[in-house]
Amino acid sequence: DEWYRFVEGTNKPYLIYFQFVPNGDISTFESDRFFPLDDAGWGNSGMDEDDLSRNFHFTTELHTRFKYQGGETFRFSGDDDLWVFINGKLAIDLGGLHPSVNEQIDLDDSAGELGLEKGNVYPLELFHAERRTSASNFRVDTNLAFVDCGVVLPDPK
Repeated sequence: DEWYRFVEGTNKPYLIYFQFVPNGDISTFESDRFFPLDDAGWGNSGMDEDDLSRNFHFTTELHTRFKYQGGETFRFSGDDDLWVFINGKLAIDLGGLHPSVNEQIDLDDSAGELGLEKGNVYPLELFHAERRTSASNFRVDTNLAFVDCGVVLPDPK
């Protein structure tokens, strides 16, 4: 339980930002070299496939809310642990050490078990852990209408 709460001497919290970019009918955040904490925390812990020193041992936690309108999907592709909770219920479970895998949830198909009703706003929580020292991949494709996202960076164009 120390992975996702601050414990002095065990972990250090850092704030990172995810920028989802338009990708057809969906928005995507993608990194095939997902190392947001290189040279931070307790330092780097291994070499990647390009022989670059990287901080491989970290967790990622994302909290947001979305308005359920019908027709939404949420797809994750990546390696190592990932859990997604929608409306407080486990929606995607990719726990464990593994190479890059994909899983998608169609919210209409799961609306009953997740307790979703069209027109309402629901929480989405994502918990990820990077534990291997070979690669770090992280991709989300979604058409969710996020609300209460915190700071939104301007378009760099």
